[in-house]
Amino acid sequence: MKEAFLRVWRGEETLFITFWLWLVLGGLIVSLPQTMLMLTGYSFPADAYWQAYGFCVYRAAVLAFQFAVAVGLWRAASPQGVPWPDKVWRLGARVVALATAGGVVGAGAVQTAANIIGITLSLAG
Repeated sequence: MKEAFLRVWRGEETLFITFWLWLVLGGLIVSLPQTMLMLTGYSFPADAYWQAYGFCVYRAAVLAFQFAVAVGLWRAASPQGVPWPDKVWRLGARVVALATAGGVVGAGAVQTAANIIGITLSLAG
């Protein structure tokens, strides 16, 4: 599994496998616990600092996974040496990679960092 993930990170896997298996299916699988908590409307009780902290660490790991796969997707979508119709798909894949990486770095990382800081301050206070 580690070698397969490294192949994706380096852009050595096909565009199809990187996009559909790793970004879409893999993203769904690693995000499932978070999605289930959000859909049920669960919020951590005020005294459940360590549970909330653990969830933030889990969220950071999901974000790291999504970012690494987005980088691999960008690399796998290189348009060099491919015929014209495939270049359109590769350009689309690069747009998805940028949007994924931007979402991870922008909203996801900032929100997770703010949550970790808030929990840490609550524990200290």
